[in-house]
Amino acid sequence: MLDLMGERALSRWSAGSLIANKQSVPFDIAESYMGLQQFRLLVLYTAWMFDQQQEHGREGRKMISAVKATMAKVSQNIHLRAMHLHASIGLSNVMQFGQLLAMSLHEGVADGPTEVHLVNVAKQVLRPYKGAEGSFPSEVLWEKKPWAAAKLKPLADELGVSLKDAGATF
Repeated sequence: MLDLMGERALSRWSAGSLIANKQSVPFDIAESYMGLQQFRLLVLYTAWMFDQQQEHGREGRKMISAVKATMAKVSQNIHLRAMHLHASIGLSNVMQFGQLLAMSLHEGVADGPTEVHLVNVAKQVLRPYKGAEGSFPSEVLWEKKPWAAAKLKPLADELGVSLKDAGATF
C-alpha cells in the first residue's frame, strides 16, 4: 500500500505541482508508515515475549488481543488513505482498494469484534491500578506538596535553611 501511495504522490500533478507537496498527502503517507511500523514492532514484541516464555496467561492474551485490534485498525486506516490519495480511480473497480478495505473490515471481526479485543486489553491494563481516594486525581499539586516538603526538609535542615525562607510555597 505504501508503494502505491508513494508512486501516486510522486506522479500525480495538481495545480502545477505534485500532490506529494499538497495539503494532507504527506501527513497521510507519514501516518500510514508510522502505523505500519508500530504494528510491526507490536507483533515482533509479542512474538519475542512468547519465544522468551514470558507470557503468563493474561499477559499473552492481552498482547494477542492488542495485535488483533491494532491490525484491523491500521489496515483499515492505510487502505482508506490510499483510496483517498488515488481519488476517483481509487474508488473505481480498476484498483483493488475496495476489496482490500473490505478484507480489512472482515479481519476486524473474523476472530471476534475488535471491540471485544479492546475490552480485553483494557481490563488487563487496568488490573494493577486502583482508583484515587476522594474526588481528585492523586497527582494534584496540593497532594504532592506535603510529600515534597517532607522529602526536602532533611536537606534544608542539613543546609541550615528554612523551606519558607528559600521561597518554597508549601
